[in-house]
Amino acid sequence: MRARLALAVSGQTCEVREVVLKNKPQGLLQASPKATVPVLVLPGGQVLEQSLHIMLWALAQHDPDGWRTPSHGSMEDMLALIAECDGPFKQALDRCKYPSRYPEAPIDAARAQAMAWLSALDARLSTQPHLFGSHAALADMAIAPFVRQFAGIDADWWAAQPWPHLQTWLARWQANSLFERVMHKLPAWVDGTEGVTFPPQGALRLSNLHEPRIGPIKMKIIDEMLHLDLLTHEQHLQISAWIARSSSPEEILQMPAPLWQAVERASQTMGINEDLLRPPSLDAGDVVFI
Repeated sequence: MRARLALAVSGQTCEVREVVLKNKPQGLLQASPKATVPVLVLPGGQVLEQSLHIMLWALAQHDPDGWRTPSHGSMEDMLALIAECDGPFKQALDRCKYPSRYPEAPIDAARAQAMAWLSALDARLSTQPHLFGSHAALADMAIAPFVRQFAGIDADWWAAQPWPHLQTWLARWQANSLFERVMHKLPAWVDGTEGVTFPPQGALRLSNLHEPRIGPIKMKIIDEMLHLDLLTHEQHLQISAWIARSSSPEEILQMPAPLWQAVERASQTMGINEDLLRPPSLDAGDVVFI
């Protein structure tokens, strides 16, 4: 998922081939003999076989939301935290999520290991809305998919844990239109056929309502949603007030989920396409096996 997030936010258009690993197509094996996903094949023939490497490549092409430049810390700091996620936490996650695959590993020990790391994330988020400061960055987008997996093992258990800051952070991430945009289920790809163009056309991101390049149309969009009866008067008042008093995209991200979802639904109905608000893709010839 995190590779898709970076490809989408950076505006990279590519062909996605969804594969079933139990029946690996020959095209995947030719592109990457190790045959794990994701795999990104660039037009020049270079192959990227790690999701984090794909993220870094995509953001090097275009990083409109500043994922590579956190407000606190450095890229090295983010990569160190991501390494903790991809290593010890991912190992514990797999043992909690698929205990039958690891009969020799006590699930209680794996859960305790995961909980200790998640508690540290909650403590980090108690003083800032995102892992490295005031805006979402690479670490948030690289780590959140795995925290989501852990939370999904037992939703009631997750909700009962004393991690209010981590739970809010995850809920806000899941409410983001970028997450919804990359989560579409795709048909399995078959050798000799074309894949699916990615990213799909999506709804307007709320952060775009406050970006300078949108200028005066930001409130016009909200007003039009009201005139089309896509928002109630109460929703329009609350959303307009929230945007008006926000001084940055990060503050808009704190909008209550019900209001956020109302704007998302309205933007989808209106056919607002966030790609119109971005520079053209820098490279439209890539193939991604997912």
